[in-house]
Amino acid sequence: MIKLKYKLISAVMLAAPLLVNTGIATTVHASANTQPISYSQTRYSFTSFQAKLDSLVKAGVISKAQEKSILDQYHNGKIGSRANLDTQLDALISSGVIPHSKKAQILNGFTGWGSNWYIAVPNSGGHNTPTPNATNPDKNK
Repeated sequence: MIKLKYKLISAVMLAAPLLVNTGIATTVHASANTQPISYSQTRYSFTSFQAKLDSLVKAGVISKAQEKSILDQYHNGKIGSRANLDTQLDALISSGVIPHSKKAQILNGFTGWGSNWYIAVPNSGGHNTPTPNATNPDKNK
């Protein structure tokens, strides 16, 4: 009887990890998520934006003239987020200012910022303030 008892305990000890790993012995509890999904953007300063462009110039990715063209787009209020930067790079490529082969390298220069960032866009008073964004009302906070 004792041998049978030890064999049974040994079998259970060997089988338990297999049952847990396959999900047979696990319990799953699902509940509705009542918390709202948080949407956030990371704000960067114009100085940080310009520093990123300066590093691209130093690395030989873009020229000073190309950097100036990108900064002109910023000062005209056309670049305030990654999506805007992408769009304005397409415009600069179409106008022949920046070669298409440089677009990915420029965007990669901002990879550390993530995909959901924005910078303060200059207003007519010369101060850098965030512009209203219908898709992210918290942007101005």
